[in-house]
Amino acid sequence: MKSMARMVLVAGLILMMGAAAPADTAATLAKIHADAAGSLAVLRCKYKTELVEHTLGGQAFCIGADREGKAVFMTLSLDARMQEEELSDFSLLLPGADRKEVKAQLMGIDPETNLGFVRVLENGSFAKIAFDTKAQVKPGQQVFSIGLIPGDAANTPYLGTAYVSAVRRLPRKLVSVTGGALTQSGSPVFNAEGKAIGLVGRQLFQGYQMVANRQTMTVGLQPQQDTSYFLPIEEFAHVLRMIPTPGKQRKLPWLGVIHFEGVNEELADALQLDRPGVMIDKLVPGFAAEKAGLKNRDVVVAVNGQPLERLATPQLTAQEMMTTLLRFAPGEKITLRVLRSGQTKDYPISLDAMPKAAHEAKRYADKQLGMVVREKVMLDKYTDVLGTADVDGLVVVAVARNSPAAKGDLRADDVITNVNALAVTTVDAFQAAVEPALKAQPPKAINLMVRRGNQNVAVAIQPTPAD
Repeated sequence: MKSMARMVLVAGLILMMGAAAPADTAATLAKIHADAAGSLAVLRCKYKTELVEHTLGGQAFCIGADREGKAVFMTLSLDARMQEEELSDFSLLLPGADRKEVKAQLMGIDPETNLGFVRVLENGSFAKIAFDTKAQVKPGQQVFSIGLIPGDAANTPYLGTAYVSAVRRLPRKLVSVTGGALTQSGSPVFNAEGKAIGLVGRQLFQGYQMVANRQTMTVGLQPQQDTSYFLPIEEFAHVLRMIPTPGKQRKLPWLGVIHFEGVNEELADALQLDRPGVMIDKLVPGFAAEKAGLKNRDVVVAVNGQPLERLATPQLTAQEMMTTLLRFAPGEKITLRVLRSGQTKDYPISLDAMPKAAHEAKRYADKQLGMVVREKVMLDKYTDVLGTADVDGLVVVAVARNSPAAKGDLRADDVITNVNALAVTTVDAFQAAVEPALKAQPPKAINLMVRRGNQNVAVAIQPTPAD
């Protein structure tokens, strides 16, 4: 009888727990909707490249106010590779059938995470989403999210809920969910206490949305984010502590190493290394690592006294170390513990600023030719895999389909060395060489000499008359 009584008691408790869970879930969802729905908006802006112009859009939400009291919104709809001068006409479309739209200004896009920040230029009251300091999630934990229904004319807020199924390191922490669905990419994620602990999506940037007739639709720069994953606050909390301001963007640090290689088991045995290590490969002369005395094939085993973490693969360990380094600032001093010839030694290093990237190089485009070129940057010499590292000239960034450049067989990644028998290494020289031919009536042919891999190729482009 006692055994039967215990079974009845346990069954009763299970039934009570099962009955209580939906009520708790409903209460949490209702609270999140009440507290956070007023923070949501659809970000809209114009993105004008040299050859095309788009209207971009995507979800954003308010995270507070700047020093002037203007509301600040965060979004995953932008990409740090976009130049500020290419982006304009920012606005936020608020939820509701009245379709209210307020003007906004770009504050900046974080170069590490692609988190974008804009501020509202008009006075207004918005709910604020404040993130907790740590997510502290574990399998079985229920999580919630709120977003705007994609494509809905009124931008209606909607809710999602699911359960944590796994916490992975890839190398960033990535939380998988099951037993439900979260809302769209870029939505804030909450725990059962209603505290914001993450952002929906596999990665901090994978795509963007285009606005058509004031409604959003996803276009595929990269695969759309999956709503069965979210990034915990630990992966972007450092960005929220240094939100960019117009004209003052965060600069990434640089060690002066092009590539790191995780130490595999075979190499670890040869080195008699009993802990995770990352080998330095392609060290660039004249920068932080070399100036500190590091060499190619040195093996880093600790950063600032903290041993490297062993992840699922050696390369994930290498990526995790690179992620750690990116969270420092240029000029900041760090210490790397390095294994060389069986001995470990600490090397103090003052980090450099990241050199100019290819997307930051000066460019020239011409719609009449259907092509975009850029100047070479220092990193091209060390990252080139096409055999043109030491070739002086301009890199072809893009060639429009069915354009005169495409018909002349010009290709992306060609390096233009001569235009009409004149050597060119700057976009100003290129422009000066091609524009007289374009202005002629009818336009004259433009003869290029390009380096394609290890071959020199002659390319003749016959421009069409300007519209």
